[in-house]
Parts: sequence; C-alpha cells; structure tokens
Amino acid sequence: MSVFSLSFVSCDKDEDVSFEETPYYLGYFEGIVDDQDMSIINQSGYGCVIDHGNFWEETSTNMSGFHWEIPLKVNISDYSYPLLKISLIPLREGEYMIDKGKLLNEEVESTVRITKDDAKIVYHPLKSSFKIQVDSIRFHEGSGTPYIEGKMEGILYNIDNLKDSVVIKDAIFGIH
Repeated sequence: MSVFSLSFVSCDKDEDVSFEETPYYLGYFEGIVDDQDMSIINQSGYGCVIDHGNFWEETSTNMSGFHWEIPLKVNISDYSYPLLKISLIPLREGEYMIDKGKLLNEEVESTVRITKDDAKIVYHPLKSSFKIQVDSIRFHEGSGTPYIEGKMEGILYNIDNLKDSVVIKDAIFGIH
C-alpha cells in the first residue's frame, strides 16, 4: 500500500446548518485514507483547501456533470501533494460505481483517480469499482453551481504497480 503523509485537522462542522446558511465556500472531506483518519474542511472563502467544483450542463442533450479535486494533504504548500480527482457524469443523486480513472476519446461517464508527484504516479479503480453515493444536490438562488454532499469508498491502484494502492473508507464529502 502507498503511504501518504497525511495530516488530521479537526474543525467544528454544524451538521444541522439550514440550506440558506450553507456557505458558498462549502468544501469538506472526512474519512480514512490508507488507515489514517483525515479531515479537511474549508474554514472561509479565503484560502480554501478544497476549491469549488466545475459544473457544466449541455442543454441540447440534457446532460450535466461536476468535477472537483481534493488534496489528500492538509498542508498544501508542498507542491507534489496527492490529488483525488472526481468527475460525476451525469450529475444526479444516487449511487455511482466508477470503473474508470480517465476517459478515452468521446466517452462520457464518471471517473475517479489520484495523482501524486506532479502526476508521475497515477491511481485508478482497476480491480473493483469505486463507490460514490451522492445524497443531495442543491442550488442556491442566484448560483449556477450546485452544492453536493455524499459518501465514498473504494480502492485505487497504481496503474504501473498493482501492489501499490490507496484505500479510502467511510468518507463523507461536500463541495460547491
């Protein structure tokens, strides 16, 4: 298994925040990565650790998608920190069983992968599907970017060395 230098940051996150009070800088990831607890939460709109996602919608096909990245290290001053990259296509509530880390040619489907060391090492869901459960998708008035919350778990394998993997368990996430 790959060993990442992970930090644990604990922050208060009010679970009962109403929809109107959800901050525009929503971004959190909490779970177990390679047997280590990890908690990353944006504290304010300034200096977000988890940047807002990229939402797109094609009206002619009624297709939409959402892409975002989660740094798997709280101290992101180190340039080569690992990034968990997620694309959900089509964007919907429910369960995704993701089998790809990268799309080829004209494919349109969900992907998940980790890149580290400036993308020299890449992890994909090669042996089993990576599960993402989207529990809610909400839009604030005046915002074209959704607030998305859910859970995820799975194993991503080094595409060049299947003995090297990253295990993500019991993870919850939120992004805007």
